[in-house]
Amino acid sequence: YETAWILAGCLNTIPLPYNNINDLPNYPTQLECCKGAYAGQMSGACLSQLESPPTTSPTNTGNTGSLFYPDYSTAWPEAGCVNVLPVPSGRPTYTSHVACCKGSYGGQITGVCLSQLDSPPTTSPTSSGGLDVYYPDYKTAWEKAACVNTRPMPSGRPVYSTMLACCKGAYAGQMSGYCLSQLEAPPTTSPTTSDATADFWYPDYDTAWRDARCLNSLPLPFLPGRRPTYTTNKACCSAAYGGQVSKACICSMESPPAGCPTPPPTPVPTMHPFTVDPELNPSLPPTLFPTLEPTTPEPTLFQTIIPTRFPTTKPMMEPSLQPTEMPTGVTNSPPPVSTMHPFTTNLELRAAIQEYLSQGCPSDANCQATSTYGGAIGDWDVSRVPDFSKLFLDDSYDPVPGADSFNEPINWDTGM
Repeated sequence: YETAWILAGCLNTIPLPYNNINDLPNYPTQLECCKGAYAGQMSGACLSQLESPPTTSPTNTGNTGSLFYPDYSTAWPEAGCVNVLPVPSGRPTYTSHVACCKGSYGGQITGVCLSQLDSPPTTSPTSSGGLDVYYPDYKTAWEKAACVNTRPMPSGRPVYSTMLACCKGAYAGQMSGYCLSQLEAPPTTSPTTSDATADFWYPDYDTAWRDARCLNSLPLPFLPGRRPTYTTNKACCSAAYGGQVSKACICSMESPPAGCPTPPPTPVPTMHPFTVDPELNPSLPPTLFPTLEPTTPEPTLFQTIIPTRFPTTKPMMEPSLQPTEMPTGVTNSPPPVSTMHPFTTNLELRAAIQEYLSQGCPSDANCQATSTYGGAIGDWDVSRVPDFSKLFLDDSYDPVPGADSFNEPINWDTGM
């Protein structure tokens, strides 16, 4: 034990280098000692000290051993297994070259390790064409890229067993569908949407939040993963514009819910009435002229009776009837209808305040928010709102834009 393990052997010299004979293991023969104490010795120093070394002793020429280990001094894609002595400390060893390749380079796409065998197995990548795996082509723009299996494969690329699996894994959101189009038999799920629309919806960040809605138009105004997407228009409106007071998003759907305003009239009315499903053969031929004649041959441009300049009779001294409190023919007009917007929730009120401040309404009495909610912020109808917390704060408890400079009087009837 006083000699380095890789160069040591077994001894039977006296005196013993230890006090008790049982302090160290002892063997009846030198061969058994070598097998028991130096079984994995790659140098074969112990066995070489026998008078007749067995045939299993490392007698190879060229300083090579019988065990193989991975070559960590070479980059993994280009490395293989070697049996050069001495074996570096800490390396796993294998009884055969192929076992070492399978154990240390099982996922090596280049196949360098297996190609160094004396008789490479049939599974070794020896084909003259492409690889039997596919990887994404990062050298091409994402919208025009596809999966390839050309040699050599660049390091660090994810690999897939089939081209379809590669397209789904590396180009799942590719709207151009270029990767899937390179398949020999493109699947029916390949993007074939017409009219430049996607099969999902996304929020319109280019429009003011109050008037924004969800879109599915192409091309996308963002890179994949930069905006949330939803399978339906309704799901997008609920998630992205749930607190929208104007309801612009949800009312823009193809089938808006109840409570949405009807579409505004067109600037130019239709020229002629029409039926939804006209008959192929009308029952009556159309007339070229109106069916009704005017009541007079020529319309008069002046009144038919000339008014007199003076009353026909002298008025009486005393009126026959006492005057009424209100002039005849005048009806009591109904009280003016309030245009105040009735707020009912904390979320709705907070959204309106943010809109009021963002439009500069404290210094602009003609801003849109004053018309929408019934005047200045201090006159709003908040009597139905149960919660007045965080009105001028966002969800992170930071002041909303414009809150620091807000200094308007607020005379709210909270209904409490």
